[in-house]
Amino acid sequence: MRKLLPILPLAIVGCSSEYRHLVPPDAAVIPSPRPLEDETHTDRIRQVTQPMVDVLWVVDDSGSMYDEQVALSSNFPDFFEFFDGSGLDYHIGVVSTDMDASNRKGKLVGAGDHRFIDPETPAASEVFEQMAMLGTRGSATEKGLDAAYTALEIERDGSNAGFLRDESSVHVIVVSDEADFSTKITPEEIASWLNGLRLEPDDVTFSSIVSPDPVCPSASSAGHAYMAVSELVGGIVWSICDPDWSDVLGKLGLQAAGLKREYFLSQLPVEETIQVSVYDEGQLTTFEPHVDWTYDAVRNSVRFVSFVPSPLSEIVIEYSLLSTHEGG
Repeated sequence: MRKLLPILPLAIVGCSSEYRHLVPPDAAVIPSPRPLEDETHTDRIRQVTQPMVDVLWVVDDSGSMYDEQVALSSNFPDFFEFFDGSGLDYHIGVVSTDMDASNRKGKLVGAGDHRFIDPETPAASEVFEQMAMLGTRGSATEKGLDAAYTALEIERDGSNAGFLRDESSVHVIVVSDEADFSTKITPEEIASWLNGLRLEPDDVTFSSIVSPDPVCPSASSAGHAYMAVSELVGGIVWSICDPDWSDVLGKLGLQAAGLKREYFLSQLPVEETIQVSVYDEGQLTTFEPHVDWTYDAVRNSVRFVSFVPSPLSEIVIEYSLLSTHEGG
């Protein structure tokens, strides 16, 4: 039989109101909780996700439009610079607002052997200039909305076969100094039709170079119907009486090419830590804050001042996260 040993009472040594907690001299003291360290985040954004672009110019060819056709043709290089040599797969064509003449009626106006220009067109800018100089003998009853709808829908598989593609972004630009007198389709109907062409809203635009209200001196009447479609679909509205066409042609080219200058961050940054670079054709270029780009805290976006990243280049934005920044 095992013997049970007596249980001795524990001796309490130095009992007092003080309590000493002994820590081994080599033990590290780790504060709790551990302070958060800044975390770096990187957003990588691809310039242009839709490299296939179809652009239809609807140009008024009535008796008062000679100067405007010249302005469009001579400033077209400001539009075309965003396409030429860009790597985009583009189609750019022209139709008239004349829906009476049998050779017009929403049919693409060719130049030489070309019904529209694309990356394979030699001297493409010069070819477009020939297309845009339609003359001034077209109908005085301008029907730009009818012409646009006919070109892209009714004549899509007829005279204009091959121009509009299922995978492309679609951009319509009307140039007219007169009101629209269309009878086939209303502004609301064509806007609804255009908005239904693509899933992404940015892939379809309708821009208007027309007279505002009140009517500007060199125009006959205001382009209310065209401006209404631009409002419903999205696009640029610009006065046809403005003598400087280079600015609007550049903006239209930027819009139609799908190129962006503003890029939204996925997280909230510590502003002074933001670094912006662009990776293009194997080369990484870093840009200076406040000189090359600015940060908008309200929109949480970075916007280039004048530089436009080329198609399919990668914008790299690095920054510390505000949520993990000390004092953030």
